[in-house]
Amino acid sequence: MKEEYSALLEKNKKRLNSLYRQVYEDKLKSIEEIKTDTSFKETLNILYKLLLNRDYDDGGLNHYSEYYYRTRDFKYIINDLFNCGERKTQNINKISLRYNIAALVFEAYEILVNRGPSALDLSNWRDLISNDSKNIEKLLFGLFNERLHQKEFIRNNASSNRNNSCNILGTSEYFDNEKWDSLVKKEKNDVKVRSLNNSFKINNNEKVSIITSMYKGGKYIDKFLENITNANYFASCELVIVDANSPENEYKIINKYQRKYKNINYIRLDNIIPIYKAWNIAIKESSGEFITNANLDDLRRDDSFANQAAVLSTLSFVDIVYQDFYYSFDHTLSFDEVAAIGIKSNLPIVTKNNILSLNPPHNAPMWRRKLHNELGLFDERYESAGDYEFWCRCALNDKLFYKTNDPHVVYYQNPEGLSTRPDSKGALESNRITLEYSSKLLSGPILMNNNDYSEHLDYSGELLTDRYLAAHRVFSSICKK
Repeated sequence: MKEEYSALLEKNKKRLNSLYRQVYEDKLKSIEEIKTDTSFKETLNILYKLLLNRDYDDGGLNHYSEYYYRTRDFKYIINDLFNCGERKTQNINKISLRYNIAALVFEAYEILVNRGPSALDLSNWRDLISNDSKNIEKLLFGLFNERLHQKEFIRNNASSNRNNSCNILGTSEYFDNEKWDSLVKKEKNDVKVRSLNNSFKINNNEKVSIITSMYKGGKYIDKFLENITNANYFASCELVIVDANSPENEYKIINKYQRKYKNINYIRLDNIIPIYKAWNIAIKESSGEFITNANLDDLRRDDSFANQAAVLSTLSFVDIVYQDFYYSFDHTLSFDEVAAIGIKSNLPIVTKNNILSLNPPHNAPMWRRKLHNELGLFDERYESAGDYEFWCRCALNDKLFYKTNDPHVVYYQNPEGLSTRPDSKGALESNRITLEYSSKLLSGPILMNNNDYSEHLDYSGELLTDRYLAAHRVFSSICKK
């Protein structure tokens, strides 16, 4: 048996050597490709900066390229760098104050998860890392986990979201079909919801343009038009519907309403176009000083348009007015039935800092036409988050958002909706928007290191660990003078 094996081995020696050589050459080629990959080198460099306070060298690039070839996982590299001799020799307990930690956190978010951090993200991580450099490891592992989830999301063309789950904006609560059904059984949906007293007055000379894009809206169109035309301010509005070549013959119902309401403008296109291109067409075809969007599957209370227009009419310094909204998981219910169930958002007051955390205007705001004259129309490159990009553009240009604490809109959590269906690109597009706007919207002091921030405040106390406290002390001393 041994002789037979030796003979077989000798016979195939050349072939085996050839295969080993090919495998080795393929390995070298793959490692060389990794070494020249810009994204790999950028990611490796940020790990060196964060963990060793320096750029990588050729030795590190060669070593970790092979490491990455074997593991395909940066977590191994993080562990190795975090526990390497150089780091232990330096005895790094705190990141040097000459190095801007906030800038490094910003860079880590950008490179690892392709999005910008919020002001809260920056503030929390800067303070944690300043106090203990081990928190760098927590930051990186957290971002790598997010990166893995992103890849999984893309690989599966989104999460399955079988139960149509959604986060109630402005809260930590999640809601789904099962919870909704349990509430519907308990509620008596015949409660008339009263509106809040609105002290603002409308100038009836100011026209409102309601813009709507439509594609495959057959099961919603009749109820939508009934809801819109029953609004008590509809006579001072115009409804512009852009039909993106829908195959469901909605125009038959629309024409019926047009015969009764001359302020409905119906535009039928010969091709399918994205939602924000349709919105832009509607804006160009409209004439109102105030503009609002209305989705086919959402609902408005009868005084919704009037309340929004009254704010813009009365408060000349307000550019965008928005409100909380009720969630619905059943498009057949009326506004009052949904409001009686009472699942509603808790949106914050919009600032440059918190607009990066979520899209506070969200559903059915009203805004001034002049914003488009100054800042341009909606960005048609986006499929789902073009309105979010526009609100970030408004915030960047110091436009004022005004929230009314009266939820007069119903948002239908449509499992087939553009922003809610399983293959929605909303999350990835939002990441792209924060990547573009984070560095522009966040205030300069947030990005400063501690020493620069002390100089900025003209603060002469002990080295800062609590920036809020330091700012408060400086403000108090100014008030006492």
